[in-house]
Amino acid sequence: MQFHGYDSQSWRPIPYTLPSQSFAFYLVRRAMSRDAVIVLGCIAATWKIAVPELASYPHVVTPKQNRSVQISRGNFSPEDFERIEHALKSWARTAVRCAPRGRGGQRPARASASFTSAARISPHACGCF
Repeated sequence: MQFHGYDSQSWRPIPYTLPSQSFAFYLVRRAMSRDAVIVLGCIAATWKIAVPELASYPHVVTPKQNRSVQISRGNFSPEDFERIEHALKSWARTAVRCAPRGRGGQRPARASASFTSAARISPHACGCF
């Protein structure tokens, strides 16, 4: 999830809330209501101002290096990386199970949910998704 729906060379908050941001905040709250793991990066404090419930939410994880957007074993504590990995594997199983059937009633090939110490996912520069 992006705090602002655009890319920029240097980020700074704008003094008002865009309609798209209100929707993003709603989606974050909705994810929290289902106990989703929330990864906050370099603007974690800004997210916690916009969605105050994040400050006490037990499933928030933050990287060791705030400026890095990589989700890797080296950038998170072992416990946090395990939580992220478990959430992604659970999502992959659900996504395949919920996938519509194609011709002949067959489901698409199973999504890969294998992770190694080198596995990385790079979200938007704000580090939150």
